[in-house]
Amino acid sequence: MSTKHLIRTLLAAVALLAKLQEGEATGADALPVEQRTQLCAVAEEMATIAPAVATHATEILNQEAERLRTVLKLRIYIQQQTGKKAMLTTVLEQAYTGKCKTSLGTLRTEVATGAAFVDAAAYLAGRIGEALDFLADIHESGGSGAGCLSESKSAVVQGRSKINNCGKARKATTTTTTMPTTELNSEGFPKLKNAVGTTKVVHGTAFCHMLSKSTNTGINDQAVAGSPTIVDGYVKLAAGGTPFTLEDLTDLTANKKQTQAPHFTAAFNAKTAYKQAETMACDPNALTIADIKNTAEARELFWRLLHNGTGKYDDVSSAEQIKKEIEAAFRPATKFATTWLEPALKNKVAKEAVGEEGNGQIELETENDIDKLQRILNYYTGLAIKRELMATVTGTGSNPACTSEAKPSKKTPTKEDCKEHTEKDACQNAGCKFDNSKKDGEKCFADPEAKTENKEGKDGKTTSSSTCADKEQKDCKSPDCKWENNTCKDSSILLNKQFALSVVSAAFMALLF
Repeated sequence: MSTKHLIRTLLAAVALLAKLQEGEATGADALPVEQRTQLCAVAEEMATIAPAVATHATEILNQEAERLRTVLKLRIYIQQQTGKKAMLTTVLEQAYTGKCKTSLGTLRTEVATGAAFVDAAAYLAGRIGEALDFLADIHESGGSGAGCLSESKSAVVQGRSKINNCGKARKATTTTTTMPTTELNSEGFPKLKNAVGTTKVVHGTAFCHMLSKSTNTGINDQAVAGSPTIVDGYVKLAAGGTPFTLEDLTDLTANKKQTQAPHFTAAFNAKTAYKQAETMACDPNALTIADIKNTAEARELFWRLLHNGTGKYDDVSSAEQIKKEIEAAFRPATKFATTWLEPALKNKVAKEAVGEEGNGQIELETENDIDKLQRILNYYTGLAIKRELMATVTGTGSNPACTSEAKPSKKTPTKEDCKEHTEKDACQNAGCKFDNSKKDGEKCFADPEAKTENKEGKDGKTTSSSTCADKEQKDCKSPDCKWENNTCKDSSILLNKQFALSVVSAAFMALLF
């Protein structure tokens, strides 16, 4: 190698060394405006997670409360009714609860995952805010060029007091807030890329040794060991003279950046795990006949109550016929609200139902106290039980399976009455039994086990099975008979009735107190 070439090589090496030393001496660029803006936006969004979670949870709780109030009002009305009206209103309630299902199960999940999301988001917002505040505080005294957080290409942010957003202003959890999806989406943080912004104060002016690993920022005169980062791993410090780099956080799926950026990943995972309960259509005034027809549970209940259906319900074969019958039972549609909804939802009940004095009434339309509505329901349920027990004792009660008010009992159909029926439905409706395996004329036959309390005498008149009936007063003697209300009655029946009445009274008093 010639002397001239050797001199050139030495000069180049000296120049390179000088450049490296200059880089170490001047530190790193200040964090660009682009990164400051993007990080602040993330912190701002994270600060709105708590009120957003609270907003939706409150919405679901209000929905659940509205559902419960409506169900209680419907059931109060049902307890006040008898016969077909009570059963059809029960079917209506089933349609409502089928349309507006309870959210308590899913709300538990929402609250648990929501709390975890709030925690992760708040922690990340704090990490970002603290890092930016610290960088803002690293600036020269009496000037605006040297520092670590860029305000523009020629000036740095001079102190944390100059940062007015970045998640510092927390929204109250009572503030109605929609869940944001701009800065954190289903894949990651779309704006936190690895491209370093260009709007920044460069290292020759910034002198930001905090963002480099130069010997000037090391222990004594040694370079910093390892791979230090700030802002939870997003900003990675490089060796002296080399600009810092950024971690790409746009894709955090499958824990790709769990090691590099653990708390960004935690916030992303918490958002992914957060499950909101479904919003239901719970306005009872919006219920229609079509809703009843199209609710499978309501169709089955209609079949069981109005058809006395037992066993497994086959909706595939029965749905269309049941829909027609539901339509007929609740029509006309133009008067559905006034006939079926308003009487229950705008019901008025006695004040004594809640232990209040006075002759006025409680208007359920404006009553929102769930505990009070529950007490009213208990009151009318008790009255319904008492009414049924009294009816049983006095013999005026009706079979709960009947679809209409009580009617005079019919005599057991005879063989001749039954044989004329050839179809199963007509046969059973006549009180007969049907066996399709038998030949025509014998398929429909009288039920040998059927009995009636009254029998037909030889003269065709109905006679009582009582041994005391029709006796004169002088012949109406105990222990079998007793004269009462100008009639001779069985003593055993009277005793049974008196005993039953005492049981009813005691049971009802226990129910009330």
